[in-house]
Amino acid sequence: MTLPTFLWLDTSGIANSWRIDVAFDDGSAALHQKARGELMQIGEIDQDAVGTTNELLKLTAQEANTRTWTPDPET
Repeated sequence: MTLPTFLWLDTSGIANSWRIDVAFDDGSAALHQKARGELMQIGEIDQDAVGTTNELLKLTAQEANTRTWTPDPET
């Protein structure tokens, strides 16, 4: 299964780390993680799929300010 990526928008510009808390309805232990909140980025683009008339993907202003966290496989 692909690991989930959590997204959030924090426009304050003050924080440089966040605490991620995940609670489960089935009574499993809650998850508490510290995250650096990396900014959203466009992944690698297969250049063989890019034609001369294609415009490459660009992040919107909101996406460019969106923070992300993906848990590691062990978590």
